[in-house]
Amino acid sequence: LEIYEKIYLVPVLKLPNNKILEVAVNNKCGITSAISIMCYPYFNKHLARRGSNELIKKGLFSKSLDRAGWVKSDYKVAIVRDPISRILSCYADRVLIKNRKNVKENVTDWDYFINNLQKIQEEYKDIWHHSYPQVNRLGRDPSIYDKIFNTKNLNNEFPKFIGELYNTKIPSIHTKSSGSIKNKINLTDKHLELIKEFYKEDYKYYGDYFDQ
Repeated sequence: LEIYEKIYLVPVLKLPNNKILEVAVNNKCGITSAISIMCYPYFNKHLARRGSNELIKKGLFSKSLDRAGWVKSDYKVAIVRDPISRILSCYADRVLIKNRKNVKENVTDWDYFINNLQKIQEEYKDIWHHSYPQVNRLGRDPSIYDKIFNTKNLNNEFPKFIGELYNTKIPSIHTKSSGSIKNKINLTDKHLELIKEFYKEDYKYYGDYFDQ
């Protein structure tokens, strides 16, 4: 599906040494945490997306290289998440909690959601933005990245990596979680088959990184 987004933007940040850091990360893959960690050294505290908004005003952060007018990045990394965990999170957060456009009126339960995912994506832009395949933004060549992180180690390995670029220590970030709701969802073998088929390209190109 390309019904909403023709260009998949990748956040970029100019470091104090003028090196450019590019981080390819999708919605429901720790994007808010990633941005907060990227920007932390400029503020010495976690500000989530508010930090990037402040740095955009200063010309230090942009949603893409093209928008910033920068030629290329010096460091290029990606963050991935197992599609099963990601789509469960999407359903719990965007349907059960956020309920944008009153989506729950038509999406009555998890089973209906996962059996009609493409149709629901077409009808609800918010669902699309939080569930399209990760390859749409990451591309299909993992070798272009200097390093690929998994959301499982996002709060440990990613701050360490960013901290080394700034020569500083970045503390872990505490984020909201829909885990308690996700744990109540009845995930069957049939559901797993549907998810793996829907996100087969994610598994094909980034499957080796999902369990790291």
